[in-house]
Amino acid sequence: MTRGCTRRCPFCVVYVIEPEYIKYIPLKQQIAKVNEKYGEKKDLLLLDNNIIDEIKDIGFHNGAKLNDRKRHVDFNQGIDLRLLTKGRMKKLAEIPVKPLRIAFDRYGLKDSYVKVIRLAAECGIKYLSNYMMILPKNFI
Repeated sequence: MTRGCTRRCPFCVVYVIEPEYIKYIPLKQQIAKVNEKYGEKKDLLLLDNNIIDEIKDIGFHNGAKLNDRKRHVDFNQGIDLRLLTKGRMKKLAEIPVKPLRIAFDRYGLKDSYVKVIRLAAECGIKYLSNYMMILPKNFI
């Protein structure tokens, strides 16, 4: 996982709350701590999307179940659509992401947003959501 963000979008407070960008924090370590304290969880809620192989390694792959219930992964933030290539979308489709939340930060990204939505469907991602910024016209 990562912490913080390298972008400094004028409408976002991540760089204020987490000013230092940390490139990698091992997911397995974090999950082990949670499991030890609270027991194994059915679903995985994340604020990071850079760790697909680790997610699969700890049991959150397509078709995975816990106590006969399907498991899901939720990246609880809008994924930056400018970073979603076909290869990355295929990688996301390897896990039971539900929903895939895509950030639609400004209207100028409309064409890219539509392209990414179609790409998600093409790669087999069925559940989509989005974060949309609604700001005054001259804010950005």
